[in-house]
Formats: sequence, structure tokens, C-alpha cells
Amino acid sequence: MKAVINDDFYTQQFPVESENPQFTKDIVTKRKKYHVLSLNLKNLKIEKKPIVDFQEYDNDKNIYQLTTQRNKSITATEDHIVYVLRNEKVIEIPIANVKIGDYLIVANQIRLDEKDFNNEIKLDLSFFEHCSVCFDNFENELNHKGIKNVLGNYDNSSKLSHYISQGKIPINEFFKIQSLIKNIENLKVTRNQQIHDVEFKITNELSAFIGLWLAEGSYHGTEVLFHTHKDEIESYRNLFDIIANKFNTKWSFEIDNNYAKIIFSNSFMLKFMKSIGLNYLNGNKVIPNWVFSTELDKIAFLLKGLFSGDGTNNKGAISFSQSSKTLIEDVKSLLLMFGIHSKISLSEKSDKKIILGKLCNIKDAYRLTIYKESNILFDKYVSFFIAKKQLKKEDLIVKRPSFNIPISEEKRRKLRLFGRNTVSKRVLLEKLESSKTIIIEDYIINNDINYDKVISNEKLEDNIKKVYDITVKDNHTFILSNSCVISNSGEPGILLWSTIIRESVSDCYSDLGYKTLSTNPCSELPLPSKSSCRLLAMNLYSYVDNPFTNKSKFNFDLFKKHCHYAQRIMDDIIDLEIEKIDLILDKIEKDPETEEVKMIEKNLWKSIRHKAEEARRTGIGITAEGDMLASLNLTYGDDIAVDFSVEVHKTMAIEVYRSSVNLAKERGSFKIFDHKLEKNNPFILRLKKEDENLYEEMIKYGRRNIAMLTIAPTGTTSLMTQTSSGIEPVFLPFYTRRTKVNPNDKEVKISFTDETGDSWQEHNVFHHKFLDYLKIKNYDIEKVKNYSAEEINEMVKNSPYHNATANDINHLNKVVMQGRIQKWVDHSISATVNLPNDAKKELVSEIYINAWKNSCKGITVYRDGSRNGVLVSDKKDKKKDDKIFFPFKKRPKELDAEILRFKNNSEKWISFIAIFDKKPYEIFTGIEEDDVFPIPEKITKGKIIKNVDTNGSKRYDFQYVNRLGYKITIEGLSHQFNKEYWNYAKLISGVLRHGMPLQNVINLISSLNLDGEEINTWKNGVKRALKRYIPDGTLAKNTICENCNSDEVVYQEGCLICKNCGSSKCG
Repeated sequence: MKAVINDDFYTQQFPVESENPQFTKDIVTKRKKYHVLSLNLKNLKIEKKPIVDFQEYDNDKNIYQLTTQRNKSITATEDHIVYVLRNEKVIEIPIANVKIGDYLIVANQIRLDEKDFNNEIKLDLSFFEHCSVCFDNFENELNHKGIKNVLGNYDNSSKLSHYISQGKIPINEFFKIQSLIKNIENLKVTRNQQIHDVEFKITNELSAFIGLWLAEGSYHGTEVLFHTHKDEIESYRNLFDIIANKFNTKWSFEIDNNYAKIIFSNSFMLKFMKSIGLNYLNGNKVIPNWVFSTELDKIAFLLKGLFSGDGTNNKGAISFSQSSKTLIEDVKSLLLMFGIHSKISLSEKSDKKIILGKLCNIKDAYRLTIYKESNILFDKYVSFFIAKKQLKKEDLIVKRPSFNIPISEEKRRKLRLFGRNTVSKRVLLEKLESSKTIIIEDYIINNDINYDKVISNEKLEDNIKKVYDITVKDNHTFILSNSCVISNSGEPGILLWSTIIRESVSDCYSDLGYKTLSTNPCSELPLPSKSSCRLLAMNLYSYVDNPFTNKSKFNFDLFKKHCHYAQRIMDDIIDLEIEKIDLILDKIEKDPETEEVKMIEKNLWKSIRHKAEEARRTGIGITAEGDMLASLNLTYGDDIAVDFSVEVHKTMAIEVYRSSVNLAKERGSFKIFDHKLEKNNPFILRLKKEDENLYEEMIKYGRRNIAMLTIAPTGTTSLMTQTSSGIEPVFLPFYTRRTKVNPNDKEVKISFTDETGDSWQEHNVFHHKFLDYLKIKNYDIEKVKNYSAEEINEMVKNSPYHNATANDINHLNKVVMQGRIQKWVDHSISATVNLPNDAKKELVSEIYINAWKNSCKGITVYRDGSRNGVLVSDKKDKKKDDKIFFPFKKRPKELDAEILRFKNNSEKWISFIAIFDKKPYEIFTGIEEDDVFPIPEKITKGKIIKNVDTNGSKRYDFQYVNRLGYKITIEGLSHQFNKEYWNYAKLISGVLRHGMPLQNVINLISSLNLDGEEINTWKNGVKRALKRYIPDGTLAKNTICENCNSDEVVYQEGCLICKNCGSSKCG
């Protein structure tokens, strides 16, 4: 995934989710301020915004790849936010939740402001080796003051006079007096009687020349070559003459059959082209970075050169082919600067091809095809040098633009836009003008975006190992190089940096290399450069005696004792870590690479080792805060519970620091300990106030560790301890989880059937400590597990978990609690405030401000439903449930049925379709044989009767009324067809009976991977039979017209009809 990025010098693209060392180095180590093109979600306008944060992660999430109708794609982690238009509103949604048929927000074009463009390439003077520097008026350009000092090795009166009289100076001597030049703009260099500008202006001709070389050029020795058809030489003659004149050279050509080789034999030109980035990367050409920030007319001419060389125009279908995938993707991005949309595909490969009379091996070729609706813009901005390739008037006529505005079904009906999901801006404005009562928000129509229909969204099997999150100022969106709009990935939280620095104990030693620079992703560890930390969590629930009873009590004596053990263990772990680092360094020493190659890695590990040994940082924390309070019959977040939590954490801080002082007595203090540097630190002063003796001992003996306390999320740890995590409350005492099941399994209870026909069973999952509470209260756990949600909720109301879960507690009280506990944690706390789905921005703002006021170091918010998951809320949405739940309806003994006869290839087929509630309910289909089905051709209706034989076996009979009025019954209908077909028919009938939408049933049948031509013919017969029951005019899901690429394809008498061009397809 690439984003359009720029800084003060050039625009570049960088892969957001694949490693780009230079970008990472720039933004992380240099804090370089890159900018992105960003979408303002309030007015849907494109703006340039700076990146304010960048994080690198090891990925442990599923990766999804979303593809649109216009061949655009986004690859991102499952919870990454993208933007779609639903009900005429732009909404944010995790990529995993995007549905086929949604309309993805894409930028209309990718274009920077004019002030971002640059049309000069300034070359390094070392490029002009063996040249002399000259000026139009050399003497006036020199500042004579100081020249004698600079050219002290010469007889200045003669040498300098010689330079002045000649009007030039050797390049190596110029470097000595470069700082004395007043006006650098007139600087030129001369070599072999040829004069060149140091600052090359990017002209339209030079841009076109560069584009043509990217398409058809190469290097050989000191020659710059172009390979083209002999008939095209005249089209390029004027361009080649201008470029040759610019470089004071000449060009020639050689003809070989129908091909021509254009030759520029000039070493200076060759060196110039390579110096501006016209090189081969891994055997492929690439477009230099500076191109992306040059002026638009220069980019247009570069594209003109590219398309003239490797482009074609086949009756208005413009395409461009290249073996370099990187180059062709960059061409697609450049076209988007003009609003020209295109798609990329892999061309059919031909292993060999005759080029310039020689049989050559060729690589895979990628083809970029411009959508016909962009032909007008292509002709306006780009076009071709070759006259016969240029577009004709008829190529510029487009029946219907592909990018239209999706509007609601109700408004489409009122505007009389039948059979369409989308409508062009022009048509919509005309309709709105004539219908004043229908209102569509102006920003939906007049904006910088388009809407592109999603045609697939798949979970990838191979997960990306590294992902990169960027945070964009204000808008929190950025635009990918393929014009898709995506959310920045930063978590919705803040770091209160001034509080972090002010409270940090290790920052007392900032002048010695311990200035805090950043935090880990969960923000519980603010750290300086090259520092490491090791973590340990104490289970607070385990210190509660007699939990959930009237005699429950926190065992402070045991807790204090274990605090000392914990700190001693952590100090030992530091020594173990140092031993492991020594082993790593030893391996690096033994590696066969050169010292220069090994130096970076070796120095990194040496620095980490030095910081670990010198500061001996530890991170003792806790888990199960929520369960501890509940087991003491305290309600998380209320005043009494907060006071008690503060007392626990204050005790931990004092005892852990006491343990570190004791360790200093035994093993010595950390190497740079100086109590004078810490005397004004707020955390140390709080310790002094609470325990004067501890402080005096710390002054006398020092402290073994620079800092020792943190509270991490402890997600995995809490799974092992079966408790609530970290400082957080219990998320839910119980919840419902859905598990996919086999509907034919007798042991399962189907609770839910989704739109694709998959069956799910719901079961209750209980928080472990809530089960402990129930056991203590003498509940039968096995019975409770089968209770309804309403019954279990009543039990929760009588428990200490009532009003104490993540979604129940007072949000601001939780912030106050975190702030008070933070005073006794020398690092930081990872904490999240859980908000309801309808939370407003004002509430988030209030939480952040209160976090600052209460001296929190950082805080994160999470809005319910903003991330995808498998937990099921017990808050019912009746409409949603009604829409997606397909209840099974018991089959009556008799059902009306219809007979459909048709031909598949040359064979006669017959279908019996039972109808229930005016919809197909079951189907029997096979080859029609007169001796098996003696049913007159005129009979089209009857009944399918389900009977049970005396031995208990079931069968289906078909009954019809003949022309004399007698009922004729054909018994054992289900046994008249091929057994394999019958089994598949049972499967299809099963999903029909459970109410799966008919289009989904047909798609399911299409997806069956059957072996053999005969059974696939049967499959097609079933599809044809069922299609007849889709109401005429129904829009076909996920279907594009093969003739005109329209998505306005509808069903008509079982066939697909395109409402745009009229083409039809049956079968």
C-alpha cells in the first residue's frame, strides 16, 4: 500500500505496510516532517497535511485485501479503517467489515498545490569532474576579501589574474572559494569547449525526452539509445534536435528492417541522465522521485513521451505496457494527478520476440489500460507525439461515466431513476433542479472524490510481518497512490509529554543519555534511546483472602513480602539479559562479514548492553485490579474503591523502592546514581513524604535501579491468570460467542443463520472470577451455563460486578482513578476508556482534558463497535435480526410445484420446483427421459407430496391433473434422478428452505467445484431454473456488463440484461 508523500524537496511514494528503511529513518530518527495528501471528511476536499507520528509494529493480525470495480485495491490489517458511502453518508468502517457492493471513497485526482512543484534539478558540482567553473562576469562575482587566504598556495597576483582574464577556474580550486561567490545563479561549467548550466531547467522537451527514454531507451557504453519504428523518426525529430542542442551534441540513427536505433553519443548527456535517477533498479527502469513534484505540464510531457513510446490506441482503448511493475504503478499515480483513471493487468507472456531484427527473450509484461471515460482528460493533458496514435473525435464520446454518485433507493425512486444504483453528477443535478422537494447534501456532489464499487474483500493467507502506522494532523486520513482514501492508523489516544518528562525519575539523568524520547506502542514505558526494560506483573486477586465473602480482606503483609521478591528477581533478570547480549556480540564477532558491515549491529547491541548495565531499569506492575476490587465487594470506579487502589499502588511503590535500596546495600547502586540530581523530582518527593527513613537510606546507600514501576495491558498474562487485565475493570462478566456449526450435526443447536447460509450456535462465555463468585454463592454452574442472557443479567445485578464493567463505569471517574494511581508509578500506565457506540467528540475531548488535569501520562479511548470482533452484544437490534436471521419453516405435506423444461447443450432437461410462500423451496432437476417421466409437454404445474413408507423411509411424489381431470401420481420422484445429483439437490434445497436470498443461492451453486462435464451441465441447469424466479428488474449483485463495464445489470425472465447498452446473457 503506497501513500502520496512529500516534503520540502520532493514528493515520493512509500509502502505503508512494507519496510522502507529510508522513510523510517527520516521520520523516526530525524523527525523529518513529511506531508500527505489527506481528505477532509467534513467537506470531502483534498488537503495537504503533515505526518505527526509514525510507528512500526510486528503484525499479529489478519490482513485483508479489498478490490474495487475500477481495479483499485487496499491491503491492510483487519481493523484498519477505510471509508465508504452508505445512505449518502461517508462512514468509517474496519476493512474486514466492508461488504461487496459497498462504495469505497476514492480521490478524484492526486494533485499537489502549485507551490509544491519544482522545475529545477540542481546537480552536485562533483558531477562536473574535470570541468572548469565560469561566470558571465567572473571578476564582479568574486569577493576579493579573503581570496589570498584561500588561494595561498598560488602566486595570487598572477594565477588569480589569469583566472579572471580567462573567466573560469578549475573545479577543484572553485571548491576552495565557493563561499566567496556572491551570485551563484550565473554559475556555469565548461568542458571541451562546451558550456553547461549547473541548474538544469526542466523544460517540456526534456520531460518528454525522459519519458521516451523510460519507454524505449537504454545505455550502451557512452551512448544514449532509443529503439523505435522507423516510421516514427520524423515524429521525434524536432524533440531530438532540441535536446541535442541543449547538450551541444548531435544525434544519428540506424535502420534495421522496420526498426530504428536512435543514437546520442555524448558522455556528458549519459552522466547527466544517470545522475538525475534514470537508472535501472534490479534490472527495471524507475521514475525518479523528483518527477512527482515537478510542474504538471512537465509531468504531462513526460507521460506523452512514455505513451508515445510504449503506448497504443486501439479504437479509443488506450494502453501502456512495460515489464517493470514499479514503473507502471508510478505511471498510474502520475495519471491520477490529472484525474485520469486506469487499471493494471498482467499481459499474456510471449517468451520470445523479434526486436531490431534479433530474437530476444522478454519478461512478463504489465498492461495499464485507461478507462474510456478518462479519454477526454488524456487527450487534453497527455496525448501522443505519433499522429496515428492520437485519439479521434469518436474516441472521446463516452455514453456514461463510470464514477457515479450512489444515492438511496427511496430517492432514486422519487427521482424516477429506475434500475440504477448510481447516477452521474450531471444527471443528478438536472433531476434535483426539477424536483425541489428532494435534498441531497451538497458536499456529496461537489467534492474532490468519487465512489468506486467494492467487488471483493478477501482475507489473505500470508500475513504481512511488519506494518507501519502513521498519524496525520487534523484530518486523520491519507490518500494512497491509487487514489483510495484510508484512515491513518494511530490509536485514538494521547501522550501528555510534559507530564511524562516532569515526573520521570530517569529524566533526572537526561544529560547522561537518559532523556525520554518515545514510548512503546502501548505507552506504559517511556524510554530514552537504546534503553530496554523487562516486565513482571503481580496478580492482585491472589492477595485477597476469602474473596467474595463478608470476610474478604487484602493481605498487605504477603503483598509487601512479594514486592521485595519481585524486585530481586527482576534485578537478576537484568544480569541474565546482559549474558544473552554478550552471546549475541560474540556471534557477531565470529560472523564472516567485514567489520564495516557488522559495525552498525555491533554498536547497537553494545549500546543496549551499556544502558542495561548502567541504569538497570525494571518494570514491575500488576494485573487483576478489577477482580481484586470485586472480590473485596468494592465497585470499580467509586470513591472507596479508588482510595483502596491508590493505597495498594502506594504500598507497591514504597516496597519496591525499599527492595532496590536493600539491593544497593548488597550489590551496589546503579552506576550513575546521584541523589542530588533527583532532589526535585515529584515522584521521589512523594516517596520522601510517605517514608522519610526510606529516603534517608536511599541517599546513604543509593538505589540499585534507575526506575522500577509500570502497568502494562497484560492481555496474555491475564489469560493465564484467568483474571481481568492490568488496571482495567472486567470487560464483561459474561458474553455470547458464536461458533460456526454443521447444521446436520444432531448435537448442535442452530441459533443463527447468516446471509451466506452458514449456521452458527451461540453459547455463553463466563469471566472466570465471576464463575468463582457463583460457586461461592452456591449456584449450580452447569445449569447457569444454559441460562438465558436475561437470567444471567439478573445474577450480575446482585454481584459486585454490577455497574463495574468496562462499559458501565463512569468514564471520568476512571480517568481520576488512573491519575491518582499514576502518582505511584514511575514509568506510565497503559489504560483504555471504553465508550458507547454513540459517544460524541465532546466526551472524548473532556476525557483527554481530565487526563491532563489529573496528571495522567497517557490515555486511550475505544468506542464500542469501532473494531470488528466475534463477541455478541446482548442489546438486540430487532430490525437487524429480522433482516439477517433466516428461520426454518416446517414443510407442509403438499406443496404446489412448477415444471420447467429446457435444453442444456443438446440434451432435454426437466426441473420440478416446489413453491412455498411464493418462493422456491426445493428443486429436483435431471435429464428428461420419456420412460421415466411420462408427463405430457402441456403439463407445467402440479404438486410435490412428501410421503413416508411403511418402513419409515421418506420419498417425494409428483402429482398432476391430466386433461380428463384425473390425478396422476409419479411415485419416488426423488429416486428417479442420478443419486449424486439428488445429494446436491438436497444441499440446494436445504439453503432454499432456510430462506437464503435467491441470488445468493445461485452464487453458491456457481461456486460449487464439481468434477466432470455432465454434473457441471446439471449445475448449470439448476441455476437456469432458479433464475426464472428472480423478479424482473432486480439488480444483479456483483455483476459487470462485459460489453460496457456498467454495473446496471438486471434480471429479466431469468436472463441478465444491461440497462446501459442493452446486451443480454442467458444461461
